[in-house]
Amino acid sequence: TSIIGTMLSVIVLSLSLISFTTFQDFNYQEALHFRKQQGLSVTIQVDQYISGVEQQLGMISEAIQYKEGVVTNKVAVVNLLAKLNNSANGTATYIVFEDGTSLEHSGEQYTDIQLNKHWYTGPKSGLPFVLTEPSIDQVTGKLLSSLVVPLTQEGLFIGVVGVDISSDVWKKLVSKNVTDGQIFLTDTENKVLYAPYPELLGKDFFEFRPMYRN
Repeated sequence: TSIIGTMLSVIVLSLSLISFTTFQDFNYQEALHFRKQQGLSVTIQVDQYISGVEQQLGMISEAIQYKEGVVTNKVAVVNLLAKLNNSANGTATYIVFEDGTSLEHSGEQYTDIQLNKHWYTGPKSGLPFVLTEPSIDQVTGKLLSSLVVPLTQEGLFIGVVGVDISSDVWKKLVSKNVTDGQIFLTDTENKVLYAPYPELLGKDFFEFRPMYRN
């Protein structure tokens, strides 16, 4: 198991490796080493992805010009949101303000947004970066997590900047490194963000693999 920051884990299952065609010419130790290298490769790529998104969210936060409840450089900010949404393969990229309004990467604006969830309360409480627990999006039916940073002006918290990431992103990062699909990606609450079996997304990893708890 490799920890990515303090938010994600890559879990490599290795106990039955010899049964896979991939390892038919390997001894057990070689197979374990091979799996470890696969897991390390995924770990590095996921870490780079998250770090890159965090950096871009921070740049957007610094670029916003906000005065008396109005984004005065709206066009430039929307362009930055759209650029990040595209580069991160996001489902949505947005700014949410303390008054419950938002500015989306599409240029749309929404009101009456509920601000009592961790994606908002976490950054407001002082956390520099939040990756939320995955949940099923009611519109797309996909498993989503939100990556969010605080938005401040002159040292005062005024909202958050975030991007919603679907399980498709994690699948892409994992599948190009592990062709036989025996790697799981979880958050620190053991909720599965990627698995070779779609029905396991969002579930507790140790509920279906209790033998790996220790």
